[in-house]
Order: sequence, then structure tokens, then C-alpha cells
Amino acid sequence: MNNIQNNNELEDFLTKIDDQIILLGEPSILSEKSLKESKIYHLNTGGSKFRCKVIFHVCKLYDISIKNAETIALTLENLHQASLIHDDIQDEDEIRRSFKTIWTKESIKKALLVGDMMIFESIKTLLNLENTSIEQLKLVFENCLENLSLMVAAQNCELDLQKKEVCLSYEEYRTIVLHKTLPFFYLSFSIPAILSNVKKKEIVNLKKDLEEISLIYQIIDDYEDFEKKEVVNFFKLTDNLYEYLDDKDKIKNFLLSKVNEEIKINKIKSNRNSVIFNYILEQCSKKIDKIFL
Repeated sequence: MNNIQNNNELEDFLTKIDDQIILLGEPSILSEKSLKESKIYHLNTGGSKFRCKVIFHVCKLYDISIKNAETIALTLENLHQASLIHDDIQDEDEIRRSFKTIWTKESIKKALLVGDMMIFESIKTLLNLENTSIEQLKLVFENCLENLSLMVAAQNCELDLQKKEVCLSYEEYRTIVLHKTLPFFYLSFSIPAILSNVKKKEIVNLKKDLEEISLIYQIIDDYEDFEKKEVVNFFKLTDNLYEYLDDKDKIKNFLLSKVNEEIKINKIKSNRNSVIFNYILEQCSKKIDKIFL
């Protein structure tokens, strides 16, 4: 398939996700504003759909049907958006992409309910996977719930550290990222791999392969927040990169060197996932160039 055809197929795929995600959720019971309406407000703040793009390419790689690819993308995108709503409350962020966050526009209680509803709807969506055995579904649910638990544990850790205002070492920061950011990337690969009957050992090894990629992605994301808000708790670190927050060139070079190092490693490994790993890294590189103009 040439690039033009592939891009058109991707755009159609993303449009379907946009159309389907707004349908998830229950209508109002009486005359109250439904949680679905509040969710749609949040979704209208925008986003890159980067995870959906990754899932599209991964599902192509594992020969997953477009219908099941849509279900996986819908599940993980909805979970991601739910996590953002909860993050905004925890971080006390009042603005997201120039819009008021749900908790400031409505209330903390309402925002919590919206996020909770989206999590439940996401898990339920997995039941729409087609031509899937009971054993595969069991593995998918176990995989999804286990990694969601890791993310919640990481959020709890962040909350505790924010209260204490402690300085972290680079390794401590890395450990949190591997509980918080890695699971989403991992699920984008592990669910298609399960549906494709990939051996368990290979699926488990995916998490190790994605560690540095997830770390790079999160550092970029945190630095972008640092630039916007002028303070991010996890940039109160005691060593390594974060001693040099006032030196953009050093940070940029550090990030680009990590990207290039990972690309080289993936070329040497040259397994079936390497192409997608490098796609993620190339997107990270583009984002670095954009941030550090």
C-alpha cells in the first residue's frame, strides 16, 4: 500500500474513532446534564490522537481486522481521556488547550464522575472485539486491568510527592514514568499481540522494549508543560538532565541523543515491532524540534 492510500485509511480510521467516542455513555435520567455531555465538552478541547495512530499501525502489523483495531483504539483513547480529566483535578489545572477543564467549569465531583464513567465504558467496549476466543478475551481484560492498576498507583505516588514537594532523582522519576506512561504504550501493542496469538514471552518482552521510548515521550511532555506553566513538580529533580533547565540546548541534545540511540537499537534488533517503535521515536523527534524552536 502506498503512503497516500495509507494516509487516507488512517484519516478514515481516526474519523470513525471521533464519531464513536462521543456515543459512549448514558443519557440523562431526568433533566440533569448528562455525563456524556460533559465528556463531549472535554473531547472538543482537541488532541493529536497520537495513541490511535500508533494503534492503527500496530494493528496493521499484527494483521488485526479494522473493526477490532477501532475497538482497541476506542477503548484506549477513551481511557486516556478519562485519565486527563482526573489528572486535571489532581494537578489543579484550570485550563486545557485554552478551554476550562471540567472541574473548573462544572465541579470536582462532576469531573470525577465523568472520568469514572469513561473508564467503565472503555472496559465495556472491549466486549465488542470480534472473532475472539474466551481465552483471548480473558487475557485482554487481565492485561488491561493490570496496567490500569499500575497507572493508578503511579498517580497516587505523584499525589503524595506533590504534597511533600520532594526532589526526585532521575531514577525515581524514571520509575514513576514506567508505571504511569509505559502501560498505555504497552497496551497499544499487547492487545493486538494477544489477538494475534503471539507467544506470552514475546508479549511480556514488549514492555521492556518500550521502556526508554515511554521515558523519552514523558520527558518531552513534562518539558512542554514546564514551558507553558513555568513549573512542573517533576522538574524539581536532583541530578542529570534537570540540573540544566535553564539551558535548552543541553536538554534538546539530551533528548535527541536518546531518540537516536533508541532508533539505532531498534535497527539492530530489527524485529517486527521495530518499525512502529521508530515511528513513535520519529514523532518524538518532530515534537522536540517544535518545542525547542
